[in-house]
Amino acid sequence: MQKPTPVPPSIAPVRATWRSPRFWATAALLAGPVLTVVGSWYLRVYFGPVSVDQLLFHANEGGLGWADAKALWRAVRSVLLWALLTLALTALHLRLRARSRGLLWVALLGASGLSVATTLKPGCADPDSGDAIAQWYVDPRAQRVTQVGPPPDLLLVYVESLDAAYAGKRAFGAPLAPQLAAWRAAHTRFGRLQMLDGASWTMAGLFSSLCGLPLQSVGLLTAKSTDRAPRFFADGQCLTDWMAAQGWELSFYGGASLDFAGKGRFFADHGVARRFGRDEWQALGVPVPEEGWGLADTALVQQVIRQWDRPRLGPHARASIVLTVDTHDPHGNPDPDCPMPVASDDDEARMRHALHCTDAAVQRLVQAFVARRDGRAKLVWVMGDHLSKAHPLMPALEAAAAVRPRGVFHAVARWDAQGEPLPVPLPGGTERQFTHLDVAPTLAQLLGLRWQPQGDRLGLGRSLLAEPGRGTLLEQHGLTRLNQRLGCPSPLFASLWT
Repeated sequence: MQKPTPVPPSIAPVRATWRSPRFWATAALLAGPVLTVVGSWYLRVYFGPVSVDQLLFHANEGGLGWADAKALWRAVRSVLLWALLTLALTALHLRLRARSRGLLWVALLGASGLSVATTLKPGCADPDSGDAIAQWYVDPRAQRVTQVGPPPDLLLVYVESLDAAYAGKRAFGAPLAPQLAAWRAAHTRFGRLQMLDGASWTMAGLFSSLCGLPLQSVGLLTAKSTDRAPRFFADGQCLTDWMAAQGWELSFYGGASLDFAGKGRFFADHGVARRFGRDEWQALGVPVPEEGWGLADTALVQQVIRQWDRPRLGPHARASIVLTVDTHDPHGNPDPDCPMPVASDDDEARMRHALHCTDAAVQRLVQAFVARRDGRAKLVWVMGDHLSKAHPLMPALEAAAAVRPRGVFHAVARWDAQGEPLPVPLPGGTERQFTHLDVAPTLAQLLGLRWQPQGDRLGLGRSLLAEPGRGTLLEQHGLTRLNQRLGCPSPLFASLWT
């Protein structure tokens, strides 16, 4: 009988156990691509598509450590999934023949590339655009600023992930934010507020709308690339800097921790003297739920209204910047003061209820602000910080976007010192196409600020009160082209940050 031909060791399966050094050496090789697949899946499912700048920013400024505890638990589960998959694939790898092991690697690397491609937004597509960005930029430090007329009190509300579609009928048959829908219909909107990649998460939306620049990771690290820069946006100025210099008393009110994503550091370095987040509310004795991001929206509104009752510091106007949190992806957060009508584990029902509760809370806040008869003119601007990206209502939003592209909710209204409504001037009466970059110069002009030599431009934005013929960057270049150019490293950005 002929003896069987022995299989060469190079192509034979290896019967290594978990105690074998070869097992752990193979696991170390597989760990990288498996982590890429699981990590990008985690981001895509719970946060939607993200940019490299967003990842680097949160890695540097603080992320899950101050987030909702459920987000941290989801991250822990993803790490466990990564470990289990790595061990399982290692055991499989060592039991396959050479050709099959090669196919396993091809499949794993292909899955890694596909997962990253569907998670990360495209970055810089025009490396030569740095000089153009510098030419567009209007440096607030180089402007001569004056106040025209008595400064109004300002209420600026950022509503977490508030799509304009939530206040319409197209996507859901009826508005999911009916109070804000009615308020927007009664007041002024400028057109369609589109979302830049550099304004696609909360801190980026706040920064872009107040400073007129997309938020990039460049400059957030020092020259050693290990520590944070000593000041947030060190050599740049924002609208809040102007307002503080003109005498406004600025306050920021949020339910989540100020340490999350550098919010507290940003506002402290740019003129906002009073800042309240989760820890500050707890220090004041305000009950903060153990679960969730921090103070829920209904309780946050109650505390903001109480803060307005404090004595004024002289004749100065006040500005209140408020950030809600309960409508955060992936399915909203429960509000103890706005209980569900019935117990429900339905994620879609939870998100709808979160929108309903936040809608009512913001409406109450606006009404309380306008109702104050203190002899002060008033300006209210309500907007989403960015578009929704990852939750159960996304299919309806995306279906509606096939008919009308998505936009961020916004509306603005004014009142004089006697509480009588004032019109918001809309030159030309046309619907504008704009981004967060254009909010700062528009809001500045509505506050009565005037500046020279660039009278209607600030940062990379243009006031929407300017004549329509003087277009915004979005109107001139389109969203795709603008993202491609503003996603590139620029000497301007580096100089302002570091």
